[in-house]
Amino acid sequence: MNKKIEREAERLAQKTGIDFKKYRNPEIVKRISDLIGFHNQTTAFLLKYTGLFLIIIAVLCLWFHAREMSIFGIVLFAIVGILFSVAEGVSLGLIKLVKKGVKDGADTVILMLDFVKEAKQDIYALIKNKRDTKIFVSNVLEGISYDVFIPTVNQIIREKLKLLAKPVNFIIENTIFLLTKSLSEAADKIAIKDSKDDTEQIGSQEAEEQEKAENKYDQFIDEARGKIGPIADSVSRKVAIPARIAFNIALFTGVPILLIIYLIFG
Repeated sequence: MNKKIEREAERLAQKTGIDFKKYRNPEIVKRISDLIGFHNQTTAFLLKYTGLFLIIIAVLCLWFHAREMSIFGIVLFAIVGILFSVAEGVSLGLIKLVKKGVKDGADTVILMLDFVKEAKQDIYALIKNKRDTKIFVSNVLEGISYDVFIPTVNQIIREKLKLLAKPVNFIIENTIFLLTKSLSEAADKIAIKDSKDDTEQIGSQEAEEQEKAENKYDQFIDEARGKIGPIADSVSRKVAIPARIAFNIALFTGVPILLIIYLIFG
């Protein structure tokens, strides 16, 4: 897992006094594992489009042969065509892979929000007597993300993908991290326990104050779910930029070279 995320998890655990690792359990592992479908699609994403371009190049070579194009010209066209097919196919596959990774990351964050909401009472109980600590919704959200969900996602992908786990982990881990950060910024001023004002404490004995705190907590979680889609779309576009650049470079260099070979030897 990313060292920066590990340091953030340790910082939040120290700040809040909550051992978020206690929420790593078989139920969470199963729910996330059912959500992530990369083990069936990663290789297909990378090979599907490469194979399609190679078939097109092979058909063109056969057509050139039927038109009695020189052997040298056909071989040259085939070599350049194979390089073009691999570059274009892998780039396009990576773009699709990024979209899938971001989608799975966003779905994981939605699951995380549901979990944070479900674990509300337990979290209240954990921080009830921490009178010298001010705790925000953002602290809880980030703590569960960095100490529970991201490590669990890493573990599942390593088990499912083996050698291909690293790039896929990079996509999903960064998606979850960026989404969590964006949502946490919106929650940064929502105190679920205020060390300076006992009436704002989650552990308040007054039912009315606790109800207000719970409503505020629930409202943020519900609103956050609606923000994930637009944020995920933005993340997807940014993460896919290198693959899009590679695709366009291959397209605008490969096609003219293939056309020139055809015009010279055709």
